[in-house]
Amino acid sequence: WINGTMLIMAGSFEASITAFEKAKEILNGIRGSDNVDMAFIHKSLGLSYLMVDDLLNAEKNLLAAIEIYKSLMLDSIITKDLLLLYKDLALLYALKESPEETKKFLEKAIDGSVLYIQEQAQHLPIDQRLNFSKAISGSYLASFAGIGFLPNGEELALKARLNRHGLLEEIEK
Repeated sequence: WINGTMLIMAGSFEASITAFEKAKEILNGIRGSDNVDMAFIHKSLGLSYLMVDDLLNAEKNLLAAIEIYKSLMLDSIITKDLLLLYKDLALLYALKESPEETKKFLEKAIDGSVLYIQEQAQHLPIDQRLNFSKAISGSYLASFAGIGFLPNGEELALKARLNRHGLLEEIEK
């Protein structure tokens, strides 16, 4: 799957799909389908399919990644990978013009970002906390872009903004 990742980075999404499908087949034969590496492959496949506008396969693979996280109980641990997966799903559902699903995953991304920042920032030197917070909390920008599209979009954007503002104040203390 390293080859598939390199192909994504090079913008060769069709080739990355081929590489990840082959990696999925090999990994499934060696370790089965219920492991973190398979979740990564599904997530990467979902992103690749999203980039070639194959929303059906993108959804199938992104949701498969979520299901693996759930089966391993990793959805209860906030990680950068899980936050990115939520953002990818929010983008997918925005492209599919499904506002309720978009809102659901944007909220998960925003709420997860807040928790992740609170958990991780305390372990960083004080002078690095603000930059860390800004890097992680970028998901609130997506909510502003979708205000008109989402039901209660203004409320979601306000929540994201208040959470980010409150975190910045807390980190500056």
